[in-house]
Amino acid sequence: MTSTDSVGIAIAEPRQRLLSGLFFLSGATSLGFELIWSKQLAVVLGGSTAGIAFVVALFMGGMAIGDVLGGRFAARLRRPLLAYGLFELVMGAWGMVAILVLPHLEGSLPLPLCYVTAGALLLPCTVLAGMTLPVLAAATHGSLGAALGRLYAINTLGAVLGVLTTGMYLMGALGLRGAGALLTGLCAAVALLALTAGRRLPLTVVPQVATAERVSVPPAAAGGLWLVLAAATGMASLGAEILWTRALIAQFNASTYAFAAILAVFLLGLALGAAAAARALAKGADPLPLLVRTQLAAAVLVMTSPAAIAWAEQAIVGYVGIRHIAQPSLWWSTMAVGIGRALVALLLPATLLGCALPLLVDLYSRHGHDRGRSSGWVLAANSAGSVVGSLVARFTLLPLLGVSTSLRGLALVHTVIAAAALLAWGRQRGTWLVLAAVAALTVSLPTVPPFLGRLASGQRLIFSDEGVQDTTAIVQMDNRGGARQIISNGIAYAGDAPSARRYMRLLGHLPALYARDHQRALVICLGTGMTAAAVARHQDVQLLDLVDISPVVHRTLPLFDHVNDRVYAASRAVIHLQDGRVFLAHAQPASYDIITLEPPPPRVSGVSSLYSLQFYHLSQRALKPGGAIAQWLPVHGMTLEELKMLARTFVQAFPQAMLIQVLDVEAALVAVRGDGADAASVAQRQLAPLVAEHLRSVGVADVRKLPTMQGDKLRSWLGTGPIVTDDDPRIEQFAASLAANATDTDEASKQFFMNFP
Repeated sequence: MTSTDSVGIAIAEPRQRLLSGLFFLSGATSLGFELIWSKQLAVVLGGSTAGIAFVVALFMGGMAIGDVLGGRFAARLRRPLLAYGLFELVMGAWGMVAILVLPHLEGSLPLPLCYVTAGALLLPCTVLAGMTLPVLAAATHGSLGAALGRLYAINTLGAVLGVLTTGMYLMGALGLRGAGALLTGLCAAVALLALTAGRRLPLTVVPQVATAERVSVPPAAAGGLWLVLAAATGMASLGAEILWTRALIAQFNASTYAFAAILAVFLLGLALGAAAAARALAKGADPLPLLVRTQLAAAVLVMTSPAAIAWAEQAIVGYVGIRHIAQPSLWWSTMAVGIGRALVALLLPATLLGCALPLLVDLYSRHGHDRGRSSGWVLAANSAGSVVGSLVARFTLLPLLGVSTSLRGLALVHTVIAAAALLAWGRQRGTWLVLAAVAALTVSLPTVPPFLGRLASGQRLIFSDEGVQDTTAIVQMDNRGGARQIISNGIAYAGDAPSARRYMRLLGHLPALYARDHQRALVICLGTGMTAAAVARHQDVQLLDLVDISPVVHRTLPLFDHVNDRVYAASRAVIHLQDGRVFLAHAQPASYDIITLEPPPPRVSGVSSLYSLQFYHLSQRALKPGGAIAQWLPVHGMTLEELKMLARTFVQAFPQAMLIQVLDVEAALVAVRGDGADAASVAQRQLAPLVAEHLRSVGVADVRKLPTMQGDKLRSWLGTGPIVTDDDPRIEQFAASLAANATDTDEASKQFFMNFP
């Protein structure tokens, strides 16, 4: 029984299926737009932790504002489907406008103003997205918790579809603007159906304020407690998602598909949990004991999830890298292994996390709050908590405690939530028993080592760091003469093996030898420091800007002192902890005589922006007349068309480019802006004692005799075809370009160098 204090308008029960279908599509479009915006913001603001944290805070903060506004106005709307249709129409149109405008922010404003402008541009969309759920939840029948849980589950399942389509295929197949146009069209279709239905469908009057007989919450707990717990669940849930992503990403080699797969599994769990809670509430279950039980179970599973992740890696065996994938079949098998591991490790704890929101909405609504405000305030508290969880997990928990211990801390948050609910339930003795039991479990669990990716036989760990930006390890390969190698998020990067020394040093010497002058140099992506050391060997270099996105370089560079000449400690060297693309975009025109970089492989998530045409245009702008640039071209582990696409992009920006083979599976792209050093100057510079000694150490007497292709021959061999652009990141989202009959990557490496002299 209920006592009705006010009434509102609801969508008639027979038409709820239409609403469910539309809201499912809304979830897909909203998440799709979010992925595209995030990709663009990573270019404009950088892929640093600060930039990522800003994006999360922008999205979740905007959602929180929208939740409050939607809840406030829900009871006043006589045609909620009309309002929903208008929201979708504006979101689709504004979302596409944002996609078109965001790239133009790069370098056009000081970086702080870029943050402000990007926030102002995207905030309306996120606010509108936040308004939809409380508006629609208020226009449903029956238990508010059950109704909101169903809608939340449907919308989140749509978000899973958005991740799997936009995140894994559409951006690579259609480009960012193409994918955005498709999403805009889908939003328009949803809006049209909602507007049509909103005008024609019958409406029903429902109670907006109700108190139920089966209330198990004392009056003292009215409202505020559940908002606090909603914020706490949001904080712990998003914090766990960030930590789980860091743990699992090492198994995927940090590809864009890794992030999409982990997010899809997490969202699937939230949807299943919300659906289960909604079903229980619809059957008349008391939400308070359900909240206690699910939070306690979540605490145990979150606490033991590091062990589950480690077990899944051992139990589900298969290749999960990003190199050497040339055919769709291998991509599918790789994704099956990765998603299988994520499902085993994360689905059940994520499902338990998803139960909380409908239960808390139901509890809050039983204290005389109308349906719109009840859903709006609880959702807003949850979103605000998610912002806090993102910041705390990235900037505090990871660097101070690491993944495993941090997850134990978040498990204690879930335990405290359960304890608070027990106290509200009047079970004081049970509260202390629960806290004692979970504390004992926390202490007794063995610590899981950092998730570094699987180390090969003969590799010995000499350094590891779970930092704010990435998880970094340095291994010493005793089976390869004690060579050292950097592993970041599971990917083997730079090392000091003889082959690595050759191409890294040449990446420094080649632009320095061909540039007209040497006063100012820029090195992007430090790695071992060998490339920077090679540039520094040219004594007339007066300023050496060293740019790296990872703060851990201050600790890793000294471990390679034997090959980097301690260049980082030189008075003319300045280390900048910043995204290399952002640093270059905000550099003064004609700033540098030398630019060289050795970024991660192009298939790594977020790295394509350092291989794109727009990046090379920024490099042109930053080079002085006569200045030279060198770009690393990793020939191993990629298809022949991908290699040609990378080289073709560089040549389009620098028509006079040289493609130089520096190793059997490594190449360098080198170009000069205008007229560089003449042949006599290059020959003379090679004879400088420090330079000559460095070149001899890697078996090079004269760089002009390295296998080189340039001019018409290079352009003819590369042919016409796609290039890498910021809008078309197909090199990073490569699945859409794979062909069933493609040459394997080892054969592609051989064919790539076949026409060299």
